[in-house]
Amino acid sequence: MKSYDELMLTDDFLFCRILEKNPELCKELAGRIIGRKIGRIVTLQDQKTIQVTPDGHGIRLDVYFEDDAETVYDIEMQTGHYEEIPRRMRYYQGGIDQAVLEKGENYAHLRESWIIFICEKDVRREGRNLYTYSLRDDHDPSQVMDDGTHRVLFCLEGNQQNLTEDQKQLIACMTGADTQSALGLQIHREVQEARRTAEWRRQYMKYEYDMYLARKDGWTEGHEKGREEGREEGLRALVATLCQYEPDPAKLLLAVRRNPAYENITEERLKEILQGEAIPS
Repeated sequence: MKSYDELMLTDDFLFCRILEKNPELCKELAGRIIGRKIGRIVTLQDQKTIQVTPDGHGIRLDVYFEDDAETVYDIEMQTGHYEEIPRRMRYYQGGIDQAVLEKGENYAHLRESWIIFICEKDVRREGRNLYTYSLRDDHDPSQVMDDGTHRVLFCLEGNQQNLTEDQKQLIACMTGADTQSALGLQIHREVQEARRTAEWRRQYMKYEYDMYLARKDGWTEGHEKGREEGREEGLRALVATLCQYEPDPAKLLLAVRRNPAYENITEERLKEILQGEAIPS
């Protein structure tokens, strides 16, 4: 993991906290990515948790906000495991819809929603920076099913040929290449201020240390016992610790895989552990 002083806006820890503290900056980033003006923000939360199933499993959204037109936005900062993004988008969409629709309410009241993943790399490896998805007829792609959902991949890596000038500038500002424009200066100042925020530094150092201990203990227990059951005990201990910080199963899976001993754990195996151990999430 990076040291706290190395963190940038593209690191999830700062990304969530800086945007939650700055509604106008949050609105500016989202608006540039989707290419449209966003109204006044009425609700803004970082690390918003939505319970999806009765047993307590849920999702945790990096930056969630609603505007005065009752449109819902979720912005995620993604730095790896890009192959899982499509199904995470699907899972998050279901969770958001469940959260905004009251029991017994008509489906017509489902809100328009945007799920935006900002990725360090070109996820699709097509050279583009911007990928947008909607439901279309397989036989006639010109026919769109307007269900009010929008899914966007905004990649910081790419040829920038399909971008507006505002989007190109946003990439430069987020990666630190532009610190002179108004947006670049604002992001630079926010990152510097974040690095001086003692409470955030303490939170990150505690998180960093807990992650280190969890991975070390999980790896050591399984390695020293040298038995499959020992490895399983280490895995369960690791999951129990990480659950305290990653209630979202998708993000929990990424955290577990960062331990070399369990880098090949499957989503199905993690679900078995969560259900079998009744670990709170």
